[in-house]
Amino acid sequence: MADFICKLCGTLFADCDGTDVYRADQPLQIHTLGRFGVWRDGNPLRFASRGGVPRQQLMLALVLTGGTRGVSRTLILDSLWPHTEGDLAERSFRTTLYRLRQILGLDAFQKTGASLCLNAEAVWVDSAAFEALAGSLIRAIQVQAGAEPRVIEQALIALRLYEGDFLPDYDTPPITARRESLRRLFHDLVVRVAEHQIAADAVPSALDIYRQGLDRSQPSEQLFQGLLRCHLAMGQFTEGLAAFARCRAFLLEHFNAQPAAETERLKRALHRAARTSRAPPP
Repeated sequence: MADFICKLCGTLFADCDGTDVYRADQPLQIHTLGRFGVWRDGNPLRFASRGGVPRQQLMLALVLTGGTRGVSRTLILDSLWPHTEGDLAERSFRTTLYRLRQILGLDAFQKTGASLCLNAEAVWVDSAAFEALAGSLIRAIQVQAGAEPRVIEQALIALRLYEGDFLPDYDTPPITARRESLRRLFHDLVVRVAEHQIAADAVPSALDIYRQGLDRSQPSEQLFQGLLRCHLAMGQFTEGLAAFARCRAFLLEHFNAQPAAETERLKRALHRAARTSRAPPP
């Protein structure tokens, strides 16, 4: 499935915005959404460690926060060697980068001034691919009130590409900031495509999209509301009330808050519809 998505996304970038920044035919592929894995020519690469996360892996994770733009040497030095003197920190940086290049290949990186970034000719990264594709598709759906079926097909592929949040097992500030940025982009794409599908009378498709949004990233009340509307429209009143209970539990656990007025209105509509459906015929 991942290979299918990679190849298909490679044909979509030029269609969306005229760029092929991350084609899927590069020998090195890095997966960061929901997991962290590196493959060269289809074979997984390993990072040797004497305990804990290897420095090379941490350095790569930091570089990946820059997307196609890369990150500054200063950010890497401050993140990996915050309490090390200048010359020693610089030597540690060069040593770690050398070892990382030995693992990934000498062609994996390119330097642009004081920044370090991945070489787009040699490396494909799922989060960069998702970011480019999702951003283009959101703009396309905004411009077209009734987006072409081909645009929606591409959007569904982009949603499948987002298998989970960015590098979920890392918590350094640059990584968490990148995670939140991609999470917002995923959320926006979910809402945009689901609302389009509802307007196109494709409610079952919208229901599936809202479920993907809730399952693959941090839930939001807005996504729960979309789910409730779909269940209501499809006559799935029991499922809708169960989704409301999930929403209420989530809001209480994470925000110590109660559902918003619109969420409560949808719950009442589901209750009324459920009672009507059970009422005996006159």
